[in-house]
Amino acid sequence: MAGRLRRRVVAVPALLLQGLGVLAVVLAAVRAVWFAIWAAGAESADLATSWGGPTAIGATLVHGAVAALLAAAGAGLVLLGRRLRRP
Repeated sequence: MAGRLRRRVVAVPALLLQGLGVLAVVLAAVRAVWFAIWAAGAESADLATSWGGPTAIGATLVHGAVAALLAAAGAGLVLLGRRLRRP
């Protein structure tokens, strides 16, 4: 009985962690694709203030690396949520 109660109590925060992790992965992927499209047509003045600027390639690479780190953190949240839900 105590094991069932523990699983139910832990399930809500674990599912919230997994949901946040999935949201982080999706937002990181969308941001990486959107930024690459934006950087291709951006002015040099806009890229100069961006991470990795002043070139479109450098800015895209740096923003892609940041997106990859965010996606990895989101995947870590998903894995942590799965581990918490194990009996």
